[in-house]
Amino acid sequence: MEGRALVILALRLAGLFVVVTAATTLLTSFPHFLLAQRDPGPRADALVYGTAYLAPALIQLAVGLVLLRYPLQVAARALRIPISDPSSIDASQFERVAYVVLGVYFVVMGTETLLFVLAKLRLHALLAVPHPTIPLEVTSFDFASISVGAFKILVGALLVLGGGVLARWRSRLTA
Repeated sequence: MEGRALVILALRLAGLFVVVTAATTLLTSFPHFLLAQRDPGPRADALVYGTAYLAPALIQLAVGLVLLRYPLQVAARALRIPISDPSSIDASQFERVAYVVLGVYFVVMGTETLLFVLAKLRLHALLAVPHPTIPLEVTSFDFASISVGAFKILVGALLVLGGGVLARWRSRLTA
């Protein structure tokens, strides 16, 4: 299999994985979103619920569909890999694609985690305003989720921006 076909396959597989993850997130989040809108109790705005439940899945879906539909354009523009000459793609460039795809996945998942926790805290603040007896605090679970989300985004950004450096470094170590 030529290098160009391997790059297309890798990007499409990554896109499929992200789309399936988005679909499962939507399927598990949508009932919560609907129930929250029908709740006769104290209501927050739909923007907070949408941010908490739907926005992360929609971001995942958009990234996955771009990877599925336009793998050559992603390889050419975002990764700066020449796609006109199939023989010009070597193993280090393919490894760079793998690092970048993994980095994009980490950034998307970290963004999902941060959006959910921030919307949850905003929702708690909106519902706690009429009830001053409810303390507004960040639990240890919320702090851990924020830390993990930020760490995923940091690692993902390092993989996306430094995929070529990592590929060269790994090839020097194994040479």
